[in-house]
Amino acid sequence: MWVRIERLPQRSIATAGASRSPLKVRVHSDVGTTVAVWCGAPEEADGGHHIEWSVDENLLWGHNTQLAAVAEPGVRQEREQVVLRGRLALTSDGLATLDVGGAHILFDHLTRPPGVAPPPQGGDGTWVEIRVAADSVGAWPFQL
Repeated sequence: MWVRIERLPQRSIATAGASRSPLKVRVHSDVGTTVAVWCGAPEEADGGHHIEWSVDENLLWGHNTQLAAVAEPGVRQEREQVVLRGRLALTSDGLATLDVGGAHILFDHLTRPPGVAPPPQGGDGTWVEIRVAADSVGAWPFQL
């Protein structure tokens, strides 16, 4: 997905005498704008990039995942969460991909805590929204 990256003001996190913090950026795309963690070289963050998205959370139906009210791709930020809207594809081996404007984001949908339902029958190909913590969303630059 082609995006424009804007570096955000950073806050340092002190850990065991060292200071490190993930580089937070604003990602502007054709399907919306949100905040993510930049996973490339910090000095190359600002500007236009092809990126892949990563999300360090599982798809939990009825908790962070629900049917979308609108059948179109989108990304947006709501407080400390990122909302990804796209078409869901489920595989028999427990993986799922979310097609968000041509970018395919990989999720695990079989690893879930007790009491969390699996995606509904016929969920493959449906439009869904997945809400995840902004800190769990990564933007990985790549070159074509």
